[in-house]
Amino acid sequence: MGFIEKVKNGWKICELSLKVLQSNKKLIIFPIISGIALFVILTSFFIGIGAALGWHFEQLNQSDNNVMRYLVTFVVYLVSYTVVIFFNIALMHCVKLYFQGKEVSLSIGFKYSVSRLAYIISWSAFAATVGLILKIIQDNVGKLGKILVGLLGIAWGISTFFVVPIVAYEDKSPWNALKESVEMMKKVWGESLTAGFSFGILQFCALIVMAVFSVALILVNVYVGIAVFVLGLVLIFSVFSSLNSIFISAIYIKVSTDIDVKEFAGTDVQELFVQKQK
Repeated sequence: MGFIEKVKNGWKICELSLKVLQSNKKLIIFPIISGIALFVILTSFFIGIGAALGWHFEQLNQSDNNVMRYLVTFVVYLVSYTVVIFFNIALMHCVKLYFQGKEVSLSIGFKYSVSRLAYIISWSAFAATVGLILKIIQDNVGKLGKILVGLLGIAWGISTFFVVPIVAYEDKSPWNALKESVEMMKKVWGESLTAGFSFGILQFCALIVMAVFSVALILVNVYVGIAVFVLGLVLIFSVFSSLNSIFISAIYIKVSTDIDVKEFAGTDVQELFVQKQK
């Protein structure tokens, strides 16, 4: 399949993702709750760290406290991955239920994530370890090394693009989940690139419009303008976070069920998916 065809397919699945979110607007609640939960947990964690250090956080940057600093970093990574993946899996499971023509509810999504908690924590620990290794390298190399670490970080992000649905539906070790994600990316890299670019442009345009509108309101009333700006940011990031998760879920379902993308992005996708599962 040529690159142009991949781009067209990617755009079709982007359109499908928009349709899914339009039909299930409650899905944006998952990233909102995820953000709130992550904020509360990490705030509580740092309050505890701060109290233990007598609120002298600068002590973590001292050379004799490297172990403590990297331990804190690992915990932050672990918590962040766990929380984000937990809510993403809940959202993705709701997307799968939608394609199956079944009831979609937040509670069902949450219950499913709880059932996959062991795999979520296992992957999160693996990813946090990789993140910590990159952080240690970054802290101890020169400028060229930092560039290399940056490139490795980009490669890691691309390689793990499909890890969340794999963790959600396959009983695989973190290493095998990573390998399968890489194999999937090789098959649908054009579609994934199209989604990243398309959603990125749409998000940028939405931010511009929201910023202009907020500035206009600030000229009338500062507090109203700021409130609208903050709420607008939350809404925009929640919508596009949901769209990204829906897209990844849709691509995973397409590849795992071997449905042609033209059929998959059609209006009768639910009926098609059910037929493929029989």
